[in-house]
Parts: sequence; structure tokens; C-alpha cells
Amino acid sequence: MCFRGPFDLIYAFSVFTHLSEKTTNAVLNTLRRYIADDGVLVITVRPKQYWQVHGDAVADRMMAEHDRKGFAFVPSNRTPIDGDITYGDTSMSVDYVAANFPRWQVVGEHCNPIDPYQLLLFVRPA
Repeated sequence: MCFRGPFDLIYAFSVFTHLSEKTTNAVLNTLRRYIADDGVLVITVRPKQYWQVHGDAVADRMMAEHDRKGFAFVPSNRTPIDGDITYGDTSMSVDYVAANFPRWQVVGEHCNPIDPYQLLLFVRPA
């Protein structure tokens, strides 16, 4: 099956909860090329509270990192791609998305009733 034209809706659940910062940037830039100017992208991100499930040492370090920049990432034990371990565990704030991705505008957020450690973000092309 071949898709033509831009998409009105793209969703990525449990994707951005695992991407490195470099990969997050690459994926959001790529998706922008394929979404209609009035389309909606729905993604899930993890709030800083997610790190509490990892235990004290990781939780304290990652919550501090999340507070400092709005993004925290613990890479999985994988081979780097172009010097970046692309997959792991990630938390990302709504403010981080708004500040770092000017081609996107956050238009809504919703708590995930199934998983309290995932926040649904609705973004549109800016």
C-alpha cells in the first residue's frame, strides 16, 4: 500500500518515551514533513515522576536532569548509531517540547487513564 499526500493525523504512543534527545529531534523534524499544515500529531511523553519506578540512585539523578532541562534519558545497553544510543527510557516536559521544537505547537495535553506515567500531547504544525 502506498500513501500519498500529507497525513491529517499521526500518532506515536510509547515511542517518545524511549528516544534519545538527538533521535527525538530527528523524528519530530521528519514527521513535520509528512503532516498536513492543519494536521494533528499525538504523542506520549513521560512526566518526571516516571523516574520514581527506577529506584533511588537513578530516580534522583534523572529527576534532577528533568528539572534542569525538561528532558532526561537513560540509554539501554545497545550499540550506538552515529554516536548516539537511540533507545532507552525518557522523560520530557510539555515546556521542553514547546521550547525546543518551533515547528510544532502544543495545543493540548491529557492524562493517560491507562498509564499514569504517560501524558498524551497533541501538537500541530506551527
